[in-house]
Amino acid sequence: MKILFAFAFSKVRNKEEAEDLCSEIIVQVLNSIKIIKNEEAFYGYMWAVARNVKDLIRN
Repeated sequence: MKILFAFAFSKVRNKEEAEDLCSEIIVQVLNSIKIIKNEEAFYGYMWAVARNVKDLIRN
């Protein structure tokens, strides 16, 4: 969670917005957890979601 928050904070530079970004990332990952086939793919998937959510918020 600390690393995810640091990533979000580096993108938005605001604590509250970073918390919102982290929450959105977590929600999206949990909503699609069934498609992750193995544990090793989890972190790669989470970071892909994080990049996509960041782009959505920026737009």
